[in-house]
Amino acid sequence: MSLNECGKYRSYAARFAAKEAMYKALSKYIKSEYNYTDYEVIKDKNGKPIAKFNGDLAKIKAIKNIKSHDLSLSHEGTYAIASFVVEI
Repeated sequence: MSLNECGKYRSYAARFAAKEAMYKALSKYIKSEYNYTDYEVIKDKNGKPIAKFNGDLAKIKAIKNIKSHDLSLSHEGTYAIASFVVEI
């Protein structure tokens, strides 16, 4: 496996961790019928990861009223971590 492939998989792992962090932070408002395609990690113009909500999930009042949120991703070696802080 090349170094580029390793980096790609680490990035995927960090994004998966981000989705899990987003789900846990918003689980009070998210019903079980939502899936991982209803929220995603995208980058802003500076490359900073941000949370994006899609479909019916984006229509939930609490999510529409989010005042601010921050998403942080990190990976090193075989570990990936993400944190999602939201102000509703």
